[in-house]
Amino acid sequence: MHCADCGTTLTYEAHADSGAGPGSIDVTTASLDVPGALAPDAHIWADDDASWMRNAHRLPHFRQWRSLGNLLVPEGLPDDMELALVTWQEERARLLAVRTTVFVEEQGVPASIEEDERDPLCLHLLALRAGEPVGAARLDIGLRGKLGRVAVLKAERGQGIGVALTTALHSLASGASLEAVWCHAQLSAVPFYERLGYRSEGGVFREAGIDHLVLRKKLGQKLGQNEG
Repeated sequence: MHCADCGTTLTYEAHADSGAGPGSIDVTTASLDVPGALAPDAHIWADDDASWMRNAHRLPHFRQWRSLGNLLVPEGLPDDMELALVTWQEERARLLAVRTTVFVEEQGVPASIEEDERDPLCLHLLALRAGEPVGAARLDIGLRGKLGRVAVLKAERGQGIGVALTTALHSLASGASLEAVWCHAQLSAVPFYERLGYRSEGGVFREAGIDHLVLRKKLGQKLGQNEG
């Protein structure tokens, strides 16, 4: 049966020899007046899935059109929170406002190295609360998935914003067909990344006068899962 107005499939009656069971009728729940009333409880015909379907859940989720850049905000964050995929050219001032506050003013990183030549080449995220920037992060696809500049204003920490920014970068990396992401993490931030499945590679080194470790995460791992 199809909708007389738009042609959408509403129901499907299986043949008796299809294996679905005698008299089996499928109803497309997305076509119901209240689509959310019935949630699915299984996937069927998985043998016929396209190869990319098994990892499709890892791709970035945009709230509306991809061109708008408004990513789906994870549950648990404040209601007035937004995650926006932005360009350096358009949002340089607001990205730098967060990064300068956290890295330059709070941590003493020289202002001369906070902005670098990779910024125009990276994907950037802004965390906005009531329209004001409170967090920032970037992903460098050209450097094989290097995460960097993950920053949240001090007054906004402890609410999951850093996790939301980082996991959103993971999704963007998956969308770029990367198998792993990595970063230079300050020693104080290592536990944060380890909870997200990162593992260290090599020893401690100095960067911007602060001790760091190289951390790497294979995409597709569950949070906290060790690499085998």
